Amino acid sequence: MLKIRHDLHHASVGGTPVFLDVAADRYFLLSGGATRSFEAFIAGDATADDLQRLTQLGIVADVPENSGTPHAPREMPQARSSLIHTGASRSSLTILARAVALQIGYSLLVPRRQLLATVNAARAAKARAARQRRHASIDEAAVAAAFYHAQYILPSADKCLPRSFAIANLLRRTGHHPTIVFGVQLPFAAHCWVQCEDRVVSDPLAHVASFTPILAI
Repeated sequence: MLKIRHDLHHASVGGTPVFLDVAADRYFLLSGGATRSFEAFIAGDATADDLQRLTQLGIVADVPENSGTPHAPREMPQARSSLIHTGASRSSLTILARAVALQIGYSLLVPRRQLLATVNAARAAKARAARQRRHASIDEAAVAAAFYHAQYILPSADKCLPRSFAIANLLRRTGHHPTIVFGVQLPFAAHCWVQCEDRVVSDPLAHVASFTPILAI
């Protein structure tokens, strides 16, 4: 059975299919006939020529019928608020120190590691946290505040990936259940942020609202 290739995720941005190839650590777009072939595949109306084109492009592959690999981003609650400017909580120096240490650690780890390994590690950590069912030791706003203040100590420009993994790590360690969201927009740009349900922990709401989620872990 032909399915979208494992670890290839997609989203439609203004009618343009955008892909994140986690295994190859790259984003790419489709256009022209490839777009029409992919739309036909999603609709279940692909012809033999469509399937051949998509196979040659590495979009679809022959996989077992029961392999069950979701590629579109799972349903996420729409972000409705951001915690970094709520003023509801100030982070302690202890939490700030943990935030800085985690961000330094991920800033060193992520560039040395394949994206696939980083994503799989986050999935495994999320599954472990779900089984442990810890009670929250600090609130989400305290974590948001810690990483907001950490920006004055560590540069955060172009660091959204390691920063998001660091934020999610601290949230899990303190009893929360975060989701790391990868988003895209056109003209092409990509961003990564962290949500707890519909609450953004890592960014102002306006910053993430312009991105379409392509992968959520």
